[in-house]
Amino acid sequence: MSWRKVTLGDLVDSFSIRAKDVGGGSNLPFYGVSNEDGITKSKYAAEEKADDYKIIEKSCFAYNPYRINVGSIALMDSEETGLISPAYVVFKPKPRSIIPKLLLKFLKSNEGLRQIRQHARGTVRQALRFEDLCKIELLIPDYEQQELFYEKIANVEREAEVLSSELTHQLDLVKQLRQAFLREAMQGKLVNTPPASGGVSEGRGGSPTTPSAGHLPLSGEENASVLLKKIKAEKAQLIKEGKLKKEKELPPIKPEEIPFKIPKNWVWCRLGDITLYSEAGISFKALETIANRDEYGVIKTSAITSGEFIESENKKLPNPKGDYNDIQIHEGDLLICRASGSKGLAGKSCVVKFEPKTKLLLSDKSIRFVLTKFINVFYFQYFSRSMYAEEYFLGLGTKKSTTMNNITREQFYGMTVPLPPLSEQHRIVAKLEQLMRHCDELEQSIKTSQTQNEQLLQQVLREALSPKGKEYKMKDEMSLAAEE
Repeated sequence: MSWRKVTLGDLVDSFSIRAKDVGGGSNLPFYGVSNEDGITKSKYAAEEKADDYKIIEKSCFAYNPYRINVGSIALMDSEETGLISPAYVVFKPKPRSIIPKLLLKFLKSNEGLRQIRQHARGTVRQALRFEDLCKIELLIPDYEQQELFYEKIANVEREAEVLSSELTHQLDLVKQLRQAFLREAMQGKLVNTPPASGGVSEGRGGSPTTPSAGHLPLSGEENASVLLKKIKAEKAQLIKEGKLKKEKELPPIKPEEIPFKIPKNWVWCRLGDITLYSEAGISFKALETIANRDEYGVIKTSAITSGEFIESENKKLPNPKGDYNDIQIHEGDLLICRASGSKGLAGKSCVVKFEPKTKLLLSDKSIRFVLTKFINVFYFQYFSRSMYAEEYFLGLGTKKSTTMNNITREQFYGMTVPLPPLSEQHRIVAKLEQLMRHCDELEQSIKTSQTQNEQLLQQVLREALSPKGKEYKMKDEMSLAAEE
């Protein structure tokens, strides 16, 4: 297979023909360029200026000179002739110079985008003129051999797409596996525990269930109803000492609020029952820059919503004034996202596992919950990641919006939570940590394969179309294939 290094100027001609030059374009459809969808029908054309629009026909390329650096270039593959904005650059391959689909493949490859950025002009807003586009270099085989060459690349892409689809499916399976572990944990099936009774277990406002035949009564340490009484006593004592404010009594749990069975030594309670107090941040006028060590920073919701606290996700607070001790974040804090512009993020939580180096503050979109000492804070965090909790949070917030979530403190407090004895909370957390580590390892392995798959595809395109050098593994493989 004979190869040669060329510039685009050797392969393409400008195609700057106006509708008025060919009798007008009143009956022609208008097109635009989409980075994802290619050449698409345009809904925003200035129809009254149709005669000034450029003609675009089959095998023409079009691009916005200010957007091509992100791959916003497309090929007209339709037989239909149309109009496109005069602001676009339109060009067309010379006869028998290069297969249009092969050229598009190159221009959208990493190597093509690299050269586009290299030849673009401007400092603040770069643009690529047609004469600069013509300076781009590539390595191509003779025209007669380009079909075989293009098919080889297309085969690699199809195989990469199949692998990518399978890897995406595997990631979804890992996500389902996480939820299965959480579901088992929250229903008392993950670690050794007495089996669930025929009905729901005793909870706040509920009726005690009849123990199943053959099950002996449980000791106080093994029964969460005893734990719940201890929590009530703890809160009552703190209120008496003036360390805690008395709050409004929470309503009894109704049967329809209980989504699944739990072991008979567990109880259903509300989040407010196991919370000593909570603190919300305030709205700050912060900068978009990240706060440095010993500076004040206001956390973003993204510091919380991944499930792991991310210290760098903050905005610097300029000229801090006043005392922020009550809303400063410390190691051990349970933080919950209260409001988010992205549906499904409100309700996400994390535990701060280290003392931040920056003086980080709660924002008005985050709440710190301080739970009683009889609750393993990581047990609640795992619960908040379960499908039941996610569905509860999604059902709250701003009803009129399809994207915005804004959950009130009262709604958090009213959430029903399955409560096991403290010793069992510890066992559940330990088991989940072990299982989630395995899931993390599986997920990381799959993501590594995804990266390698993408890198391999880009390597194929780079070796096939890059002008840097004369001999490439891909070229050798193409030559062998041609000889066979």
